[in-house]
Amino acid sequence: MLPDFLVIGAMKSGTTSLYRYLITHPEVSGAESKEPEFFSKNYDKGLEWYKELFSAGGRLSFEASTGYTKRQFWPEAAERIYRELPGVKLIYCLRDPVERTISNYHHNVQKGREKLPFSQAIRKPGNGYVATSLYAYQLEAYQRFYLEGRVHVIDFEAFKASPSRHMDEVFRFLGVSPDYDKAVLEKIFHMSAPREFEVTESDVGYLREVLGPDVERLRQVTGLAFDKWCL
Repeated sequence: MLPDFLVIGAMKSGTTSLYRYLITHPEVSGAESKEPEFFSKNYDKGLEWYKELFSAGGRLSFEASTGYTKRQFWPEAAERIYRELPGVKLIYCLRDPVERTISNYHHNVQKGREKLPFSQAIRKPGNGYVATSLYAYQLEAYQRFYLEGRVHVIDFEAFKASPSRHMDEVFRFLGVSPDYDKAVLEKIFHMSAPREFEVTESDVGYLREVLGPDVERLRQVTGLAFDKWCL
């Protein structure tokens, strides 16, 4: 079987928390692994391989691969998804792009994937940190194929402040019952997520400069305020 909806990113923006909660809903079942990355780096494994990752456990099935909004690395992901899943629904979780970039860098350092200092890493051509935080740029790839009603954008800062209300919006978008135990939800989405390390004002200024125009375009495209963000 094939998924009914996808969580397409962004990396370090609450996709794991969202996945953990969604799979507790009796009408929803997740793939064998959260991030099969089929439409990005595993497309050559074939559609039959992908189908085997999903069971008939719930009325709706899904997966959550953040690589689907790393257009700079896999520019064909959106078109591949549309080709195989023209009727799929998409959920895109967003976080303050400066904070997301910092968290992404820290994650890579912890995994041993990044050796450069933060200041150099975010300025290195083709680094990926900044491009992944260009949410309007990432979203535009999907707007070529999917109408507005098939893409649900979540501001994760606002989500954490009122998880029950925002989760009800997600359930309505997916067409599943919103009458579900919110106790698990509160535990998952109130986990603390402190900034991992301090950055210089110069680095924050640089990120604001390069990310600012994209954020303004994102506000226009989505109609969302993102008023808890730093830019």
